Amino acid sequence: MEPLSEQERKEVIHRDRFHTPLQPLKYNLEAHSYESIERDTVKYIQYQRAIARALEDRVPNEKASELTTDLVTTRGWEGIVTIISQ
Repeated sequence: MEPLSEQERKEVIHRDRFHTPLQPLKYNLEAHSYESIERDTVKYIQYQRAIARALEDRVPNEKASELTTDLVTTRGWEGIVTIISQ
């Protein structure tokens, strides 16, 4: 069996265990923590679905042609999706 790579060694401590949720906006996390957060594609697919549903629920169908919602998105730990105006 080949030895684990450095990245795999860092990740192995996070497998099959419950962890306290990371709070990247509250704490300055290490780079490998952000890397593992960003590789969680399932989470981002769920975020995308939730945002789409929230936007659909935000404006009634009869008002959809009258109102505009602007979104600002940023990469990973640099910010979150924010609804800034309607």
